[in-house]
Amino acid sequence: MKIPNPEMKVIRFANEDVIATSLYYMSAADYNEAMGTNYTTPYVWINGAMNGASYNSSTASYSVNVTSVKPATEDDMLFIRGGYIEEAGISFPGTKSSYEAYIYDGNVYTKGVTYKESIGQ
Repeated sequence: MKIPNPEMKVIRFANEDVIATSLYYMSAADYNEAMGTNYTTPYVWINGAMNGASYNSSTASYSVNVTSVKPATEDDMLFIRGGYIEEAGISFPGTKSSYEAYIYDGNVYTKGVTYKESIGQ
């Protein structure tokens, strides 16, 4: 199984900090409802960048400049959340380097954390 390598880095553009990551995720059903798509997997992975200049303090969220959306299965989500991989007989801790996304007013946003992190676990 090949696992993608998300990365996070801060890039400087014209005096604005841009927080960039290669991977966000959300429920495919929620994405389908908001965007009129028809993904049949439980989740979608969203590639893009979150702009530090686009922080909304009232929602504590960043807008995401989406470059692509791909289907993601429960097995794919092991990469982010971690869990037991039965075929290998090992527990994988998960990367926690991807962010949970949501749709508001036709745009993708993230609070910059996973759901697990946002509820303090």
